[in-house]
Amino acid sequence: MRVCIRAAFGWRAFAAFAAAMAAAGPGLAQGAGAYTADQAARGGKAYADNCALCHGADFAGGPGAPSLTGPEFLFGWTGKSVGALFTYLHDKMPPGQAGSLSDQDYADIAAAVLNANGVPAGGQALAGGTAAASASVIARP
Repeated sequence: MRVCIRAAFGWRAFAAFAAAMAAAGPGLAQGAGAYTADQAARGGKAYADNCALCHGADFAGGPGAPSLTGPEFLFGWTGKSVGALFTYLHDKMPPGQAGSLSDQDYADIAAAVLNANGVPAGGQALAGGTAAASASVIARP
């Protein structure tokens, strides 16, 4: 059962957390560069084709679908690995069709999400399940 953070902790607590996260700036990954700019561009196309209907063209979420950028995303993903993000996308998305995309598409979508959160690109493409993906941790600055 998925619990909405806003409902579980109340609007005031969520608003205070969101304000603190927004003031902190964009998220970064330790060992940034877990994906390439080209990969994020491909991921943007795959995201538009497979994810934007629910999560919004701007990654801001929609009715029943969480934001994939900013405070809401960072609240759920800070401290988790980029590999865990890939695995979650692969195993859970899209709802009712989990695993229906290629591993490359899932890795590219993860790169697009990282890019949307201000994580800098690097020279090595993200490949889900690799040691590099598992070592890169999503963090607040």
